[in-house]
Amino acid sequence: MIPVGLQALGADLRIEIEGERAAAVESALRERWALCAGDPDAPGCRVIRVEWTDGPEQLDEGEVRSANLPRLLQLFTQAVTHQAIAANFGRLLMLHAAAIAHPDTGAGFVGVAPGGIGKTTFCRRLAPDWGYLSDETVGVRADGGLVPYPKPLSIRRSGQEVKDETDPRSLGLRVPQVPVRLTGLVLLARSDAHQGAARIEELDAFDAIGDLVPETSSLHLLPEPLHLLDRLLSGLGLLARVHYREAEALRPLITEVIG
Repeated sequence: MIPVGLQALGADLRIEIEGERAAAVESALRERWALCAGDPDAPGCRVIRVEWTDGPEQLDEGEVRSANLPRLLQLFTQAVTHQAIAANFGRLLMLHAAAIAHPDTGAGFVGVAPGGIGKTTFCRRLAPDWGYLSDETVGVRADGGLVPYPKPLSIRRSGQEVKDETDPRSLGLRVPQVPVRLTGLVLLARSDAHQGAARIEELDAFDAIGDLVPETSSLHLLPEPLHLLDRLLSGLGLLARVHYREAEALRPLITEVIG
């Protein structure tokens, strides 16, 4: 067994890699998850056991197994995300979102959207010019601080059935080395039919909360969750729904909001 430590949304995870191909799995995980490196012996670690095996595929809270390495890596990402979210029940506001931040000031820009809208593309195109926080789940503390989760980006390659779990560093992505705070939040409304520049539909906190609630995890476990959302959203430099086609169209808006 080979232990590997990760930290995801501030939660410590101990990864126990088993089986005859453990060294190959360790190499693949360390490369892709380098921005989330942690201590496998940290107190209170949640444990995920991983094996590249010829046996049946498995994914549950603490076990990930597959006969196919790319598929194993994809399942592993799901397991880490699930464990990180579970570790933060009642502690963090967790949004299904992409997030980037200014590397010097820590001003953070969050784009909230369900799966398939373009959060990963948002980060691939825009995070290299700022800093990468997450393309999947964004944690927000009660004081508006953002908790990074710089996981590998799940990218669909032409001709491949399984998404490629890609090291963010290979795409020029880095995590800001300063504390990050929520400065602007948008609901991503990407559409292939959209033409021209991004259209910004500004929202007040009341209107935004109704759209945000379905894109949260365990919101009801937070103390006074709707009051928390109202307080966080009311103080932002930008709160809006943004209609666009290509992520590049958001660049001027992001520059205006976070610099």
